[in-house]
Amino acid sequence: MSSPLMNCLSSFALVLYLLVLVANLTLSSPLRLITTPNHKYHAPPPGVQHAEVPARLDSILSSLATLNATVCPIETASNQLQYVQAFTMLGHAESYLKSLPESVGSLTPDTYNSPTSYRACMSAASCWLSASSASPSPVSFALTRPPGH
Repeated sequence: MSSPLMNCLSSFALVLYLLVLVANLTLSSPLRLITTPNHKYHAPPPGVQHAEVPARLDSILSSLATLNATVCPIETASNQLQYVQAFTMLGHAESYLKSLPESVGSLTPDTYNSPTSYRACMSAASCWLSASSASPSPVSFALTRPPGH
């Protein structure tokens, strides 16, 4: 039985799929979708109910695969960790970034950090860096979690 959240995410996947179709018809290059399986490393602590869970992105990716992955294949980001960390330090203090792997629990009332959240965050940043590169297509969408800024 599907939940309202999963129905909403499947609807999001359908809208994203339609945007891909339109983009591919109107752009000189196809839209790139970029993700990472490492998003699963950011999960709420056991027994904690939270909307930000791995199933959110899994549902979207599953729906996209069901719709038709040949229209827009989904790429996996693969930037080196040192490269991602260097870019991340442009907006965050090195001391803050170094503290994150050891920070477990609530960072804010609505933001949690698990022992493996740092790995998920760096992988998400890798997706954003891949999406921002102009090669091979100038139009990209990074499907990531945890959500970032």
